[in-house]
Amino acid sequence: MRPSSSCWADGAEAIKGGSRVKALVLHGPLDLRWEERPLPEPQMGEALVRITAVGICGSDLHYYRHGRIGRFVVEKPLILGHECAGEVVEVAGPAAGNIKPGRRVALEPGIPCWSCPECRTGQYNLCRSVRFFATPPIDGVFCEYVAHPVNLLYPLPDQVGEEEGALLEPLSVAVQACRKAAVPPGGSALVSGAGPIGLVTMLVLIASGASRVFVTEPYSFRRRLAAKLGGYPLDPFSTEGDILDVINDLTKGRGVDAAIECAGNAAALAACLRATKPGGRVVVVGLGESIPQVPMQEVIDKELGVFGVFRYANTYEQALELVCSGRVDVKPLVTHRFPFADAIAAMQQAATGGEERMKTLILMPKY
Repeated sequence: MRPSSSCWADGAEAIKGGSRVKALVLHGPLDLRWEERPLPEPQMGEALVRITAVGICGSDLHYYRHGRIGRFVVEKPLILGHECAGEVVEVAGPAAGNIKPGRRVALEPGIPCWSCPECRTGQYNLCRSVRFFATPPIDGVFCEYVAHPVNLLYPLPDQVGEEEGALLEPLSVAVQACRKAAVPPGGSALVSGAGPIGLVTMLVLIASGASRVFVTEPYSFRRRLAAKLGGYPLDPFSTEGDILDVINDLTKGRGVDAAIECAGNAAALAACLRATKPGGRVVVVGLGESIPQVPMQEVIDKELGVFGVFRYANTYEQALELVCSGRVDVKPLVTHRFPFADAIAAMQQAATGGEERMKTLILMPKY
């Protein structure tokens, strides 16, 4: 029975469509099934949110193909999806600020404990007890409704659509990476990989004042998109010259102020280390080999700072401001859209890759 203090939207009983909801569930590698799950019951301090848009992330595809990512293993049926936006249907307890029924919101997908040393120092992305959407054994949002803490919901202004709201999640990864990179205004940077994470990282660097952002990418479609969005694309396999020579020529031999590795392979990380100036920073975002063969002498000789990025903390508000202000436009990254009813086909097609496929979105039905 729902708390009597719950605040419901007009017509919510009709909107929710019964006590069970449809979900897309991963049972093992390449084994997705439609199931019905109980309608989530929000607890005090939570809201029931109707999901409206979900992005397919590389991690979703990794779980779909392999059933695991490193130490995170799918041992029981799991709902995928963590890049999402939705509409508040119910708030358990009094409405909290702008979080009220009918409000469109972006959902920050990780729920930390808020009490451990990492949480208390603001690094809640490193909380060892965090419950993160679509990270085993925590279900994600390839479903119609979720219950989520109101303090992890971010109201979307009228000029920001649900698709952009869903993409605040990968944009938050970029914000976290760029904070680590600390490129000064007018500085230069290198981003390896022009997939969705690489391109939003490039966009945040440009919005933060970097004068030139090099982007290495083997696929011509992605290089063209990077150029269209303001980057300086380079083909790492070009026969016309070494990319490091190009970077050195254009930085007057100094190298870039910082490099952000988003490709997830050892060769790209090695190029980042070589391209970065003495005393610069290299930020590792891409998930690659456990022990990559990288030129550690570069780190030592140039006293490079090397930083890892694990998700993000305190980034959603900045990501939303970047979109609201128009300084970052994430819409060009969406190349494919599917209705929720075709989500299995969407995952199958996204898993095949292809250079002209960037971000795939699942759009939920309108009620």
